[in-house]
Amino acid sequence: MQKVKGVGLKTIPGPLAKAALPVPRLGWREELWRLAVFSGLVLVNSPVVARYLGHGVALLYAAGMATVCFVGPWLSRRARAHGARLLVLGIGSSALAQAVGLSWLGPVFDAGMDRDSALIGWWSALAQGQFPYSVRTHLGNPISVLPVMPAVALPFVLLGNVGYLEVVSFLCLAALLWHHYSRSPRALVLSLAALCSAPLVFLEVIGRSDLLANMALLMLLLTWLEVNEHDLRGRRVLLLGGYLGCLLATRVAVFPSLVVVAIGLLRWAGPRAFAKAAAASSVVVGVLVLPFLLWDPLTFLTYAPLGVTSEKLGSDPLARIAWPMLAGCVVLATGLAMRGARNLFIAQVPVMATVVLATSLAFTVDLSYLQLVFVPLLFAFPLDEGQPAGPPAQARD
Repeated sequence: MQKVKGVGLKTIPGPLAKAALPVPRLGWREELWRLAVFSGLVLVNSPVVARYLGHGVALLYAAGMATVCFVGPWLSRRARAHGARLLVLGIGSSALAQAVGLSWLGPVFDAGMDRDSALIGWWSALAQGQFPYSVRTHLGNPISVLPVMPAVALPFVLLGNVGYLEVVSFLCLAALLWHHYSRSPRALVLSLAALCSAPLVFLEVIGRSDLLANMALLMLLLTWLEVNEHDLRGRRVLLLGGYLGCLLATRVAVFPSLVVVAIGLLRWAGPRAFAKAAAASSVVVGVLVLPFLLWDPLTFLTYAPLGVTSEKLGSDPLARIAWPMLAGCVVLATGLAMRGARNLFIAQVPVMATVVLATSLAFTVDLSYLQLVFVPLLFAFPLDEGQPAGPPAQARD
């Protein structure tokens, strides 16, 4: 088996470092799966292009990305010939474009997006001794994020621009994709091309949101599980439980995804490891969330953050029951269908799609929520080594 090289500016892991080796060919099922994943990535980005630039530009975007998909093998050979430089150049150029867009267009989007206002207002209220969930954003909306997201955003709040949190999150996702596809040059090139050119990412940055950061934290967990799936014992289980607790304290929208992870942990590591992780997770959640719940239980439960979350299920009592039941069925089905930790990425897609659909139909259409589907799709390409990252995959030995 080929030795995997370390990641550097002059080398790239696995077969990309060997320009003389041909790109491994995929079977027709894997090719079809690759096309489906790439089509999904284009599909979730197209509404953003259509809304802000028009349907004609959206069609051009789709056509351009289709071209990228079909010339993927050629792009892989070019990347292999130039080592890591070509990919690093693409990632750096995208990050620079995001930073420039943040400076030029960020103030324009402040009039219609308030996730940065929620993070800043949370800290401003806390600094003044106020309950942070009793204040509203500059658009008059309650703050729905749980305590970990303001903590993650604090360095960028102090820097004076929360938008750079998303630029850093983009770079973290690029690094995770590099690791995930370290032996799959075609999948690496296509996933990075989709990430670096994604209108959804650009919208997140100039809107100074925090969803991309939240998803990067979730992908970090799934990547760690993929590596440590068969060695979940001792301190690793406690570390996993602690990190799960931190993710539970980010926002309610990721809860269904974490239930899928919990089902996988129970199946792969056994009841004892599951119980240890659950205990560690409960302790961490208690430390992070309980102080705010005890500070003002009425506001926390009925207004923000939990009150506004329940409003996203709509005012119809039947819908408030039906949507959680549908989400529960999807979570259970995907959790039981997974064959290994590698399937965790694609398992997030139907789960998050259900969350986005419920929010859109029952509450409001928020295009930025498509991030919840877009990010796990990036990790769902079939691997060139013949072990797909999607449903056909077998658990890795």
